Amino acid sequence: MNKQRGFKPVFLILTFLLGMSIVSAQPASADFITITLANANQLELGYVIPGFCYLTNQNLAALSQDGVYDLSMGQKRFDITSDSGQFSPKGNYFITYPDGVIDVHTGKQVLAGTGFFDTSEKYFAAAADAVYEVATRKRVFRISSVGWFSPDSKLVAVQSDAVYVIKTGRRLYDLQQGIVGFSPNSKYFTVWGYGLYDAVTGKQLIASTGGAPEFSLDSRYISISEDGVYNIESRKKVVKFQSTDTPSSFSPDSKSIAVITDGVYDLATGNRLFKISGNKYATPLYFGNTNWLDVDDDGVYDLSTGKKQLDVSGHIYSASPDGSLTVIDQKGIFETTTGQLKFRIRNGYFAIHDKLVLSYISTSSELSGLYCAIYGIKGDKWPYRSGLVDTSHTQIYNAPNGDKRLDAQGRPLTTARQQAVFAQTTDKQWFKIGDNSWVKASDVQPVSLPEGIPIENPS
Repeated sequence: MNKQRGFKPVFLILTFLLGMSIVSAQPASADFITITLANANQLELGYVIPGFCYLTNQNLAALSQDGVYDLSMGQKRFDITSDSGQFSPKGNYFITYPDGVIDVHTGKQVLAGTGFFDTSEKYFAAAADAVYEVATRKRVFRISSVGWFSPDSKLVAVQSDAVYVIKTGRRLYDLQQGIVGFSPNSKYFTVWGYGLYDAVTGKQLIASTGGAPEFSLDSRYISISEDGVYNIESRKKVVKFQSTDTPSSFSPDSKSIAVITDGVYDLATGNRLFKISGNKYATPLYFGNTNWLDVDDDGVYDLSTGKKQLDVSGHIYSASPDGSLTVIDQKGIFETTTGQLKFRIRNGYFAIHDKLVLSYISTSSELSGLYCAIYGIKGDKWPYRSGLVDTSHTQIYNAPNGDKRLDAQGRPLTTARQQAVFAQTTDKQWFKIGDNSWVKASDVQPVSLPEGIPIENPS
């Protein structure tokens, strides 16, 4: 599952007021070309689908209030009505309210309600309902609230209630009221506002009133907002946070922690290795197992030297797993080590094992509001093609050589944003940018108009 910063599941998205029909797709090769430093300047727009692509898993993308799409085909696999949701740990299910738990292979609902899977996908905790065995749909035992599973799939913590043994439903001990999170090794858990606990006994190990606790991947350390970083074995605080609500993140090797507007600290000694600044609300992110750390409104740092490799003014959307390519909001895709612009794009994140870049286009509410643009390397076999144009107070018509479209107040409907092109007339003098929405080719500036955009000649 992708966890790129720019497309975190933040679900206060514009409502889409107008549907968009997609042209018939032909089968495409799922073996898209991998995007690398050497070929990133050969990216091109493949096609566009309506909606905000906020989450991906394998070859699937979830589009807000629309559906889950197969990116290799460019076609919707099943509908979703919500603007939020999540894929299960192994990607076999999609969970969203009010649609429930959907099998991504069949598009069929398998369980009602919303909640969380265990890591094996054997069990599902439906909030304020029950823990279910997924294969049989059998109810194991009832729960009164949200349930979180331990990574070893042995325990489930029910918010403001208790911790239970999954197989038997046996109640082990009561919980304080708050959000619960287990450590990667399943030996500990946290309750927001209360601290750290032993998962076997339920005994409190570290008391803390802070929130947003996070474990290091080796389960040796825990960071707590408005407090600091603790060594779990010794119970000692190794790093003290200097301000409240301090976003931080552990390195993948669990040897350091990056604290926004403060610095990067060595966890073994508690010493600050180097300073970082940045947006105080943005979490600094490590580039997988690379030597790179990205900090919004600051830059990309080389962890081996502590030196800033790339100055960044603005939001860092994502990076390739090897850290060689960085996507900066409104600017493009850059080579991390040199700062060289490789491809101009407004936003985007890598998907399908770095074989595609997904970018969203924000248009007017009359034209569906948001679209998802799919980019790949020239030579990819696309299921169909779309274009992209810039507009500036451009008049919209209901058909080629048709009537001007009017807004709710009866005024001519115009657009001044970037628009997707879904079809064109045979003479290429008119572009379709939405249902019953056309613009003159002479009124727009081409951004990408590849060969193969569908021909449509309304009568």
